[in-house]
Amino acid sequence: MQVAKQILENVIAKYKSETAYLDAVAGAVIASEAIVADMVGEWLHKHHLQDTVKLMFSETMVAPASMSYDTISIAAAPLRIREETLASTLNHEVAYTSEPDSDPSINSKPGS
Repeated sequence: MQVAKQILENVIAKYKSETAYLDAVAGAVIASEAIVADMVGEWLHKHHLQDTVKLMFSETMVAPASMSYDTISIAAAPLRIREETLASTLNHEVAYTSEPDSDPSINSKPGS
């Protein structure tokens, strides 16, 4: 427990706030739904999923993103997806819905 406390104290001393920490390690919050939609569209096209997965923005979600059936939902109240984590979020949420052999980088499960 002492190690965890020391780590948290060091992070607080260095970054001063959670927002400053997240900006440093995850990038800025993406400025608009239109920019998110463009980035998601590019990611879907890159992985040949543009005709398979739909995008929806939700005003009621707690999690930043989630996948249900063929729709990826992004929280929009407030929009809190970050520049450096959007692709990994999509990898996580969409990976198991694509065809197994389409792209190994988005279908590999941890430890495989």
